[in-house]
Amino acid sequence: MNESAICNIGTPANCVVGHGISAHALCREDATCAEVETAWIPSAHVEKVEPSPAPGVELLMDALAGIQSAREAQEKLGGLKNLYLEWIGKQEIPSEPNRAEVARELMQKAPVRSQPNR
Repeated sequence: MNESAICNIGTPANCVVGHGISAHALCREDATCAEVETAWIPSAHVEKVEPSPAPGVELLMDALAGIQSAREAQEKLGGLKNLYLEWIGKQEIPSEPNRAEVARELMQKAPVRSQPNR
């Protein structure tokens, strides 16, 4: 499993991925993976997610679908980078050593990766 997955997901039991199929982990109470199921016809319950307020950023898919130029995309989405960097700055470092090391490295790279041509 790659380091980003460990940092973002936390445990291997949450890392079941199907390539061309649906995959689901059946976990024990201690969060260890007991069994993995797959299905050719994917199905999953996905809870609705409400976006956080993003002043100056267009989040409506209908509006984003109508973007006609790079300039217009920058106008509608440009503020997202600063909001993301602000959010990164508020994240806590996990207490588990491996996850902490990965989190620190990724958080240090975020401002650099947000620059054009990176």
